[in-house]
Amino acid sequence: MSADTIRQGSTSDMIARLRRLLQPITEWSILLALFFAGWWLRFDPDASDPYIVGFVCTIPIVVAIITWLLSGMPGLRSVLRDNRRWWIVLALLFGAWAWWSPEWSINPGGARNAAIQLAATMLFGLVLLCASPSPKRLALALVVGGAFQAVIVIGQLMAQSSLGLRFLGEFVIRPNQRGLSLLYAGTDELMRPYGLTVHPNVVGGYLTISLLALTGWLSAPPQRWLFRLLYFAVAGLIFWALLGTFSRGAWLGLLFASAILILLWLRRGVAPIRPRWSYLIPVYVLLVLVGIGFLLRYSEYVWARAGTGAEVTELRSLNDRRIFAEAALQFVGKYPVTGVGIGNYVYQLVGWLRQSPYYGLRSQHVHNLPLLITAELGLTGGLLWAGLLSLGAGIAWRNCRDPFAIGVGVGAAALFAIGLFDHYPWTIMHFAMLFWACLGVAMRTPTLVDAQLASAAAMPEDGQ
Repeated sequence: MSADTIRQGSTSDMIARLRRLLQPITEWSILLALFFAGWWLRFDPDASDPYIVGFVCTIPIVVAIITWLLSGMPGLRSVLRDNRRWWIVLALLFGAWAWWSPEWSINPGGARNAAIQLAATMLFGLVLLCASPSPKRLALALVVGGAFQAVIVIGQLMAQSSLGLRFLGEFVIRPNQRGLSLLYAGTDELMRPYGLTVHPNVVGGYLTISLLALTGWLSAPPQRWLFRLLYFAVAGLIFWALLGTFSRGAWLGLLFASAILILLWLRRGVAPIRPRWSYLIPVYVLLVLVGIGFLLRYSEYVWARAGTGAEVTELRSLNDRRIFAEAALQFVGKYPVTGVGIGNYVYQLVGWLRQSPYYGLRSQHVHNLPLLITAELGLTGGLLWAGLLSLGAGIAWRNCRDPFAIGVGVGAAALFAIGLFDHYPWTIMHFAMLFWACLGVAMRTPTLVDAQLASAAAMPEDGQ
């Protein structure tokens, strides 16, 4: 055996050992990122260049990306062999366009920060597309994170104040605090809970994704009755907390994603991955009972949130949102090809408001993702983004067969629906990461484990 052959063998062994060492680090980092996606906790409150560096959630995201790259980008070669390579091409074009946009923005620093955030979150989604842990473990991380947030949300709702968890990133919230999100029903008021996030709508989005992740167990339910009871308890807990955020966007996102979920269950041409009726019906009854109980307890605030009463929140009123949408449309008309630059809508809006009859309004993102992205990146970026979503949805429709991957993947559909009424799936790093991560999981090709799960889900129920 020649010396060159021996050296090549030693190098291959070293690479293999390095991959075995880094793989669990990558996988645990991914799981921690999903768990911490609902936390606003910052280990460095003063970090601002880029701003995302200060978040605790950023650490596992960066570690996952770096360890995946050092491992030789496992899984990428397989992805490049099928039509998912065109999704990667579109993602590169979209990312490059966003990265170039600081050149024509009025605030290049803010644009660079936004471009870095987009690059990091899309890279994280690529890692999950190529080499993520099993979908069941991903779903479990989201469910555990959702249950943790649900306990805090319910506690804040009952106490009508913060719970003294500032060391976990909880905001100091108390009645009569300026800027607090409140609901009014006559002379009564109710403080909406924030969890460990920056706003009730945001924690509502995380609880929605967590609740959808639970659906994987409908097709592959736990065998032990104790775990089944735990499943019902967690589902009821998260659903009550989701209702308690009074987030209309999150509620609509759940309904839209549930419709997509049913369509995925009913697809033809793939192994049937459908929930077991003996498990689905009790869960459905449980959620209905939880909904009725919540409505009886908070009916006057539910009607107020539905628009039959007056509400004071830190969000803009419907009229304010119309004004911001009007400004975004004008920016698209003025800069149809380039947009104003990623992350620069709010800066451009400041000047627009000064020259308008709405000078007193505070600049805020328009609450519609397609319009916001088109205003910031022009029709070029808007069409690339639409192409990414359309191609990704088509790939997911063909590839996604694991019941747990379906439950996690429809989280992207929920965030898309939420993005029609809010902006945080694009502007807040945690939820941009969740969006691309859920889409990446949905586009994974079926594996042997997926086939075994699908086969198990298709088996007749016990006693039949």
